Amino acid sequence: SGIKKIYDEIKITENKEYKIGDVLFLIEKSDKREITKDENTAFVNLSGYNELVLRTRKNGDYIYPLGLQGKMKLKKYLINKKIPQYKRDELVLLAYGSEILWVGGVGISDKIKTVTRPTHRLNIKYGE
Repeated sequence: SGIKKIYDEIKITENKEYKIGDVLFLIEKSDKREITKDENTAFVNLSGYNELVLRTRKNGDYIYPLGLQGKMKLKKYLINKKIPQYKRDELVLLAYGSEILWVGGVGISDKIKTVTRPTHRLNIKYGE
């Protein structure tokens, strides 16, 4: 489409469904560890994180990729994940400042992986 989608940041203030553009993002409490093959669902531990926002990408964003040591620029992460250029601006991110905790439908940060049990279940639905 070539149209750059920029949405306003949405502050996550409670566990509920949020709408950003034509994307639905759901955050709910969950302490059940489920194995899911669905890339659009993630079980995560958000202990110690507050003031989270939903937004599209910005310059300076970085992520601690799951299973890797250290941080990586978000742009490099998306290239490694083979996300086409035109899709990168449409991805909805769960962010803590410039730190990306979840690239909706792509992958989570190593920082919020579930070690024993999750605190939350995340789900995203992209509009057609």
